Amino acid sequence: MFRFNSRATHYALLTAAHLILTLPNLGAHTLWDMDEGVNAEAGREMLESGNWITPHYNYEIRTAKPALLYWLQAFSFMVFGVSEWAARLPSVICGLGSVWVTYELGRKMFTPSTGLLAALVLASCVEFCLISHAATPDPPLILFQMLVFYCYWAGSEGDRRWWFVPAGVLAGLAVLTKGPIGVAMPGLVILLHLLWTRRLNKLADARLISGALAFLAVAAPWYIMVALDTKGKWLEAFVMKENFDRFQNPADGHRGGYHYHAISLIVLTVPWCAFMLVTFWYAVAVVRNGGPPPGDAVEPTDAPGKYKFLIAWFLSYLIFFSVAATKLPNYVLPLYPAFAILVARLLDRWRLGLAIPNWMRIATWLGALSIGVILSLSLLFVGGLVSSPIPIKGFDPLPALGNYVWVGIIPILTTLAFGWLAAKGRRDDAVTAYGFGSVLFLAVVAAFPTVAMNEYKCPKHFAEEIPLKQTDKDIRIAACLWFRHSLVFYAERGVEDIDDFEKVDQFLALPRPAYVCVPNDVWPKLSAKLTTPVTVVANRYDFYARREILVIANRYALER
Repeated sequence: MFRFNSRATHYALLTAAHLILTLPNLGAHTLWDMDEGVNAEAGREMLESGNWITPHYNYEIRTAKPALLYWLQAFSFMVFGVSEWAARLPSVICGLGSVWVTYELGRKMFTPSTGLLAALVLASCVEFCLISHAATPDPPLILFQMLVFYCYWAGSEGDRRWWFVPAGVLAGLAVLTKGPIGVAMPGLVILLHLLWTRRLNKLADARLISGALAFLAVAAPWYIMVALDTKGKWLEAFVMKENFDRFQNPADGHRGGYHYHAISLIVLTVPWCAFMLVTFWYAVAVVRNGGPPPGDAVEPTDAPGKYKFLIAWFLSYLIFFSVAATKLPNYVLPLYPAFAILVARLLDRWRLGLAIPNWMRIATWLGALSIGVILSLSLLFVGGLVSSPIPIKGFDPLPALGNYVWVGIIPILTTLAFGWLAAKGRRDDAVTAYGFGSVLFLAVVAAFPTVAMNEYKCPKHFAEEIPLKQTDKDIRIAACLWFRHSLVFYAERGVEDIDDFEKVDQFLALPRPAYVCVPNDVWPKLSAKLTTPVTVVANRYDFYARREILVIANRYALER
């Protein structure tokens, strides 16, 4: 891998790796609730209605996110038709863009080989890989923020200060993707880096005003239009509820302690989390010593300012979202490129001769080996092939996942090959083997177990088999004490969320075909309250609810 220094060759390798990780079975697994279901349906409704200003979901105004993702999805639906594949395609493209920009930043900060390895690390981190399959705003957000950081680094070297305007444009696109966080977080990282390196005077430039104006020129028009279109309701709900309230109070039950993201990163950066300890040991040593630690005789030496930028980038996101009350793993995704570059630089210097303490090498190797072991044991348990000695309340085995226990062998063999090659002094080959094995491992995980999970998801099955998707008929659909957001996407029709049994009875009594989705443990209580004759027409296990979901229909539906 390191014998080729051509930029074109590097791009070809990285593009192939990313597409292998994302395209196989991209549209074969149904949408994940709730994010994918809501986002894909908002894009579909945008295309259906022709209203490209105000987002809607379930035919009501959606205030959770700005419109850029929905624009991308609606355009994809327009070109390729409405499907899971088309809903996820913008994320694949944006993910590829982030891989390319990480390569360029790693190359510019250090060397071409560091850039190549950094981009490969990013592409094959488990969460980044899976999010690049997902119909969510995270991939475009990462791309735009990554481009801001690249412009800052490349445009502020020495006496250069050209970065203000392009960074402003890109921050505007990030704000159109996910709101104020799109400019606030890059701004915080840049400010902290300038403070840490005592170069805050770089902001004393008239071009900062030009950058701010460029930012407003990109971001402000849509926010003004959506405020006018909704008489200010969208803007008020988005700013207050979706930003300030989410920071201060857990939203939708997504809570966690201050340690939530730090622990999550260990899992979600698999398989590269094995190098996390040694990576930060080296980075902190460079900053503390004003240069590489003793024993690093590799030339050229690394400047501390580069590590300060990457550490400030990593810690800003980690600390900010650790303090925020609402916790979701994807909130810290924009720090992944910084992590990838730090890991890549450590491995690049190691393959060229960097000495690492023996205990740390052993700990790293054992950590990497444990990934495959833990994964295999987990799949044995989740797949129901072995029983837990301690009963777990609410847990139901998912036998379809038991077929993939063998996947854990890939990281185990990868780690054994890495250790054997390293022991033989073939460090180049060791790093190459780990990179190749990581891509193979994630490609299998992303393409096959995800499809197996279709067996435990209800919405598409209900839409196609009952069917609830009858766009040529006037039917009504409701959900009682169970609501899966992707049901709206698959039925291409509004779904009423009704928790009151009397209102469910009224819903079914109207002289129109009507269907209600209800959990099996709720059905006896509901049926006792109904005065309208109904029939159970379908049932299916839902792994989110961990129970069977029934579909009941009134007599008008049965007469179709």
